Amino acid sequence: MIDGERDYVVLALLYDTGARIQELLDLRPTDFRFDSPAFVKITGKGRRERLCPLLPQTARLVASFLSEQRRLRKYKDTLFMNHCGQKLSRHGVRYILKKYLSGAQQKIPALGRCGISPHTTTACKGYALAPVGITPYHLSRISLGMQMLSQPRSMCKSILK
Repeated sequence: MIDGERDYVVLALLYDTGARIQELLDLRPTDFRFDSPAFVKITGKGRRERLCPLLPQTARLVASFLSEQRRLRKYKDTLFMNHCGQKLSRHGVRYILKKYLSGAQQKIPALGRCGISPHTTTACKGYALAPVGITPYHLSRISLGMQMLSQPRSMCKSILK
């Protein structure tokens, strides 16, 4: 069970956007648009920006998180803070992923053999969209920010093993 709203938002955005950890940590409230169609502006490697669509439930989750944190979208604050009020680090995100993976492994022991890491969250979104006809080519061009077409395909194969 996820006990922290921040952790839940981190996990939801990692899955829904396929963002790299640093891309997630660099997000600011002003990067989100909540009107339909909801999206987030992600700044990736080489300072390249891309617009990534959000599922309606993810958009509602982030909007609720921001309002409960009393942060307005106009502020330039970082989206995620640690318990000391500083910007959450990539090590903090890795800790969050490991914490919830450990809990999930107690219920589904096979997860321990999958080699799940922060990098595999990118592939999970691609794998979920494959049945509806979204190909690795579309993913790499639309929202995942991958330069090589083989990256989503190889990550999806590793999840299937």
